[in-house]
Amino acid sequence: MQVELDSEYDQIRSGAEASGLDNKEALLIYRRIERNEKSMSGLAGKVESIVEQLERQERAKSKRRETMSKLLENITEVLLRLLFFIYLSVKAQRQSPLYSHYTGQPALASTSS
Repeated sequence: MQVELDSEYDQIRSGAEASGLDNKEALLIYRRIERNEKSMSGLAGKVESIVEQLERQERAKSKRRETMSKLLENITEVLLRLLFFIYLSVKAQRQSPLYSHYTGQPALASTSS
């Protein structure tokens, strides 16, 4: 890593000398570049962390949607079965001779299929 930094500094120094800057100014530029790179790498790490957090939230949201969908399907199935049971129960009551006795309406004729 130090070799890489020295190489970068040498490049900056030679560029500075070519443009008429002295070593002190080249060193200042080098230090500014280093600070900026450190700041940018810190920001990049924070951005990556935020993106990962958003991805986790999206996966959790998707899982909740799946679970809710399955739950609603199960509730719908149970309600349909309950309604069918009620229908059969009412139909059976209306076919009973006791139905006409208590309601005063004639019992429904039993149809065999």
